[in-house]
Amino acid sequence: MKLSIRLILVAAAMSAFLIAMIADHNIRRTTGDEVILNLEPVDPRDILAGYFVILSTPIHQIDLVEIAGDDEFSVDGDIYVVVEPDDDGSWQPAAVYSEPPSDGLYIHGKVQTASVSRVSAHYNLERYYADEETARALEERRRTDRASMRLIVSVSGDGRAIIRGLEIEGERVIAPFL
Repeated sequence: MKLSIRLILVAAAMSAFLIAMIADHNIRRTTGDEVILNLEPVDPRDILAGYFVILSTPIHQIDLVEIAGDDEFSVDGDIYVVVEPDDDGSWQPAAVYSEPPSDGLYIHGKVQTASVSRVSAHYNLERYYADEETARALEERRRTDRASMRLIVSVSGDGRAIIRGLEIEGERVIAPFL
C-alpha cells in the first residue's frame, strides 16, 4: 500500500475518532437527566490553566456519617453518589456507594481523599471554562454571593456528569456546544 494512502487512512481514522468524541459528549450533555447543584466556596483559581471558575458542590465533600450507603472508600477508587432534589430544586447527596447502585439517579466520580468519616471526590465538574471577562465576573460572584449561583449538570444513565450551564439568580445560562 502506498504511503499516501496509509496517511489518508490514518488521518481519516483520527478524524472519525475526534468526531465520535464530540458527538458522544454532545449526546450525553443534551439527553442526560438534569441535576442542579448548589455551589460551595473554593480556593482561588490557577491562572496557568486558563480562564475558568473553580466549582465545588455538596457532592465533592461528603460526610459519611450523615449520608447513607458505604463507609469505606479507597483513594482513586470509584464513588457513586445518589442525588435527590430538595424543596428548592437543588439536588443533594442522599447515599454514597463504591459500586453502581441499582436504583436512583447517581453521579459517578473518583475518590481523591478518604477517611473514616469523610470523602472528597472528583467528577469532572470542578471547572467551568469561559472567556476571561465572564470567568472573572463569575468567580467574583461565586465568592461574594454563592447563593445566587447553581450548577446545571446533565447526568447520563451510567452516572457520567457533564456541565450544562449555570443558574444565576434563577436565570438559566446554558453553555454553548463544547
